[in-house]
Amino acid sequence: MFYPVLLNGSQSINITSLRAATVYRIEVAVRSQAGQSAFSTPVQAQTTIGEIPQFSLTNDSCLSTSCLIQWLVEDNGDSVISKGEIYYAKVNFSCQEKTIYSNQSYLGS
Repeated sequence: MFYPVLLNGSQSINITSLRAATVYRIEVAVRSQAGQSAFSTPVQAQTTIGEIPQFSLTNDSCLSTSCLIQWLVEDNGDSVISKGEIYYAKVNFSCQEKTIYSNQSYLGS
């Protein structure tokens, strides 16, 4: 890729459309009517992991001993989602009983 260069000044360019959580090797060379310079010493730069994924529950349907829960991932945050965690707890409505029983289940690998 070639970009316009100003004479004797600090230069910058924003490289876009990169993948999240990826290491890139970056080198720069400049060209004039006399020819092209050698490439700079390479530097490594790593893009960030991305944003926190966004999702919404779309449906829940319970029977006597089970519940089917469905959700929609609205935005993966530019990162691969590796697993989901589901937490659920029995809710006790008794004023005298304060114990909450909990269990957790993991999806994915």
